[in-house]
Amino acid sequence: MIPPSSFHGNPSTGQKMVEAGWLDIHFQASRKEYERILHASGIREGWRVLDAGAGSGSYLPLLSEIVGPGGEIVAIDLAEENVAAMKELVAAGRCACPVEVVQGSVLELPFADGGFDAIWCANTVQYFQQPLLATLLGGLRRVLKPGGLLAVKEFDNVGLHFGPFDPALRWHLLEALRDSPLLLGAGALFTVDLPAHLRAAGFQEIRFESHVGDFRHPLSPVETEFLASALQLYASLAEQVGLPARERDEWRSKIGDPDSGRYILRSPDFYFREVHGLATGIAPG
Repeated sequence: MIPPSSFHGNPSTGQKMVEAGWLDIHFQASRKEYERILHASGIREGWRVLDAGAGSGSYLPLLSEIVGPGGEIVAIDLAEENVAAMKELVAAGRCACPVEVVQGSVLELPFADGGFDAIWCANTVQYFQQPLLATLLGGLRRVLKPGGLLAVKEFDNVGLHFGPFDPALRWHLLEALRDSPLLLGAGALFTVDLPAHLRAAGFQEIRFESHVGDFRHPLSPVETEFLASALQLYASLAEQVGLPARERDEWRSKIGDPDSGRYILRSPDFYFREVHGLATGIAPG
């Protein structure tokens, strides 16, 4: 089980849901879909690629295989714990091309203009809403070569669905959280709007596609660990906002209490559906 501290904030940055253990278990559980999305991004062999907001480096091995020995990756993340994890991964020889790891903010990229053929940015823009999102995208455009590719992969919170559970209760929870700092990655409610933001930032040839990942029994151990932790997170949020007592009981007994006879993860009809968006655009020449 992922420790509850993973939901409360990264020790060095204060950001939530960016702790290395949580990122790794989520990546392993969703690996098939995540790798399919990266292959669909359009990144090519021999390119110099920036992994912007690289987390603990889960994408680096596959990304390095795509660009090959003739390519190069620069990975940047704000959290010192994630930077340390990436450096260990690289030192262990798990990457097929040179990888430079940099600690820094994606809002203040410490790179020269036009230095990258492509940028891969996964599960990062959800933490930025206007005007910071415009600042982020403007900075990413600046460090791309003319004609360079930006590929943004993001979780689509609107498409998330799990059960057997009344979907209206999750919408009631999101409504209660809408203006609360407890809402994690609030930008993930607007993932389908990413093309408009890329266009406003000056990108061209924009495209968007959705990818769906379904979890059903039988679940692997890593899937079970991830899903139990995700359900625990939602149940903990439901306890902290002003929901009616009946709804809090539903969250507690079906979602938050593994010992309850109503716990949905043990239901033979359990399902958990994640939706991810991939938005790409080309920097103007």
